[in-house]
Amino acid sequence: MPRMDAEIVTNAPYTEPLIATLTKLGFEMEVIDWLPTEENGTTIIAAQFTELDADAFFDEITRITEPFDVTLMGAGMVERPSPVVARPGVFRRHGVWLG
Repeated sequence: MPRMDAEIVTNAPYTEPLIATLTKLGFEMEVIDWLPTEENGTTIIAAQFTELDADAFFDEITRITEPFDVTLMGAGMVERPSPVVARPGVFRRHGVWLG
């Protein structure tokens, strides 16, 4: 089963309810705070092993995040190389990515 992830940018007061919803649905998350800018926000990387293909996963994560004030930056399959051959944080994404 492939591992899919989504990069989501959210603004308060929606961050905590979104994290609670994603947790309840079995997503693993990495929460990254943005530096203060004109549009303060939090980036959430939500990941899950799923039988969905990249397009269906994108549709599903869109449906899940729709009630929240978010920007979905993209969603799809993450292919991570062997730790022996890659620096930490180096990976390639496949799927539907915006921007």
